[in-house]
Amino acid sequence: MIIGKNPGRVSYEDITIFDSTGLAVQDVITAWKVYEKALERGMGSNINFLG
Repeated sequence: MIIGKNPGRVSYEDITIFDSTGLAVQDVITAWKVYEKALERGMGSNINFLG
């Protein structure tokens, strides 16, 4: 219960639905951070998609 209106899940039979709809900019920023971490660790491959 976050704001006191609904108790939330009260048993294991209750279902939680997660809607991961967000903004594309969030996906781009997350992907960039993962890319930076991979570069720092010397992981992955550099692929030229333009040529």
